[in-house]
Amino acid sequence: MLHVKIAELNRTALRQIGVSWLDTRNQSFLGSNIGNAAALTATGRATQDAAFTPGAFQTPGVAQGTGGLPLVPGRTSSIIQPLASTFAGVSSAAIGANSQLFGVFNAGQFNLFINALRSNQLAKVIAEPNLMTLDGQPARFIAGGSFPFPVPQSTAIGGASVAVTIQFRDFGAILQFLPHILANDVIRLDVEPSFSELNPATGVTVLGTTVPGINQRSARTVVELREGQTLAIAGLLQSRSTASTIRIPGLGDLPIVGPWFSNNSVLTVETELVVLVTPELVAPIEKSEVPPGPGDRVYEPNDYEFYFLGRIEGKTGHPFRATIAEHDPVDVMKHLRSDNQWVVGPHGHAD
Repeated sequence: MLHVKIAELNRTALRQIGVSWLDTRNQSFLGSNIGNAAALTATGRATQDAAFTPGAFQTPGVAQGTGGLPLVPGRTSSIIQPLASTFAGVSSAAIGANSQLFGVFNAGQFNLFINALRSNQLAKVIAEPNLMTLDGQPARFIAGGSFPFPVPQSTAIGGASVAVTIQFRDFGAILQFLPHILANDVIRLDVEPSFSELNPATGVTVLGTTVPGINQRSARTVVELREGQTLAIAGLLQSRSTASTIRIPGLGDLPIVGPWFSNNSVLTVETELVVLVTPELVAPIEKSEVPPGPGDRVYEPNDYEFYFLGRIEGKTGHPFRATIAEHDPVDVMKHLRSDNQWVVGPHGHAD
């Protein structure tokens, strides 16, 4: 028997900073949405109003018109005023999903949204499988799954469709070992642990189907150790950092006000993995030595425990079956089974 303990520690850290702002003053508005912290909308509208005031001159003789030009008697002259132009700006700002801090100043004239986030996550995974095999026979353990991917079998010839089959690939925590028992109970052990996970970023597309890639960490070693000794496979460390920046040219590179025109993020993932393997020579146990298995002492609650006490597990120690309880509401069958087991001779209802 091989006692295996797999311990994995995953640390994830995220740092992100981004600023979005909107300034609406008088007849102008200015903003920046590079920080992805808010939803900014702005529209402008320019209008021109012409004041047209006609004036009639019908006096006899020579009359003066606009600009000192003579007027012909019997005709009218118009005085045209200058054009008046106005500008109207409509803008609004809404809180985005990535906005942690925001502020509104001067009755909505200046809106500020800040996306400043620092996140740390910790994941701890421990698996303790026990594998058993004969001397010289391999054993395999997997905790994960299988994903399908298409495999073309032939090319299209003469307009025929391509024959495609589906195959599966295992991923997760996979452990294989091959033991050999030598003299003096020395165990020669060939151990090959493998740890993999799906990575869609490194996948490929086959016949319109995207097949994800696999990130894998594996090792293989052959050692000799005695019963009860432990082999530790460590050093399976992985550190991955992903950084991104989005900046407005020039303004985002300034030393102090640069964050107001940029969005920066850094994601760091550290994974540490260790595998402990302990071989042991075992023998079968007797039936009376078998301990209760998981769930053997977990019973279904009866009607009183379920409806009145709100229990989802029975505490009486007696099995209860809701599927047949309605056929024997007063436990008549229990007494009949007791009579058949313990009463000797004829029994039951008398004629």
